[in-house]
Amino acid sequence: MSIEVTARALQWFQRELSLKEGDALRFDVRYDDAHSSGRNPHGFSLRLTMEKPRRPGIKTIVEGITFYIEEDELWFLDGNSLRVDYDVEDDELLYEIEDPV
Repeated sequence: MSIEVTARALQWFQRELSLKEGDALRFDVRYDDAHSSGRNPHGFSLRLTMEKPRRPGIKTIVEGITFYIEEDELWFLDGNSLRVDYDVEDDELLYEIEDPV
């Protein structure tokens, strides 16, 4: 289980959120009632919050920026890894949950 942040996603975080070395970004699990529209059949999604880790379950540090998920929210990944990318054409972040390598 791991978190991968691609170079394109990192550039987006630095540009849009002004993230810099020493900052931390949490991938926070939230209930998302958008599942009723068919966009998210499981009812949960990830949101971003800028806060220091308390009890990180997994984390990665890229260019001095910590990206993490808290220990009590690891259930969301169900043992898989999170890959965060950026789609230039649609101008949106992409979250891919993949089998660990």
